[in-house]
Amino acid sequence: MALMTSQYASRVLGGGELQDEMTMEQLRAILTPEVVDQFGGSVLLVETVDKGTAAGFLPVAVNGSAITWMTQDGQASVSTQNGALIATRGFGFDLLSAEAPPAFKYGEMPSSQIRHFQHLDGENQVVTTRYTCEYSRDSSEAQEHCHTVEHDFINTYDVTKTGKVLHSRQWISPQIGYVVLETVN
Repeated sequence: MALMTSQYASRVLGGGELQDEMTMEQLRAILTPEVVDQFGGSVLLVETVDKGTAAGFLPVAVNGSAITWMTQDGQASVSTQNGALIATRGFGFDLLSAEAPPAFKYGEMPSSQIRHFQHLDGENQVVTTRYTCEYSRDSSEAQEHCHTVEHDFINTYDVTKTGKVLHSRQWISPQIGYVVLETVN
């Protein structure tokens, strides 16, 4: 390949001049199995739906079933638990924290659950919002519909029968909207 690993890292994982111009489709084309192996075996692709820009994130910390992923330049991170987004940093109007939804195991999901999401308001104060979330699942997709009186959102997860999340569309905040997450192994 024409580009060396360090050049891939700059383009795919943040820090390179071309980073802001990358799309999910371009990242998938670059991240061949050989390239992913050079990064240690897993890359999380994250695309902001409204902007259509994407970046690759590498795992930097694991705590039980929670994984923190970060761009190479350290400017952005996401944390997931069992594939569900539980925190972001570096996006602006970040998700400070969220309780994880139940595991997406086929036949073992509850029909509903309360989840708390924390964001900063315009005065830099933490605001906690309590969402009632309802769940449905078929053989390959789980759906989470969360709502309050003022707001609602729907997260979708492409999952295996054992509950492993392969691809998802998840909400961060009213200002950012949705991101698409996809793990490339």
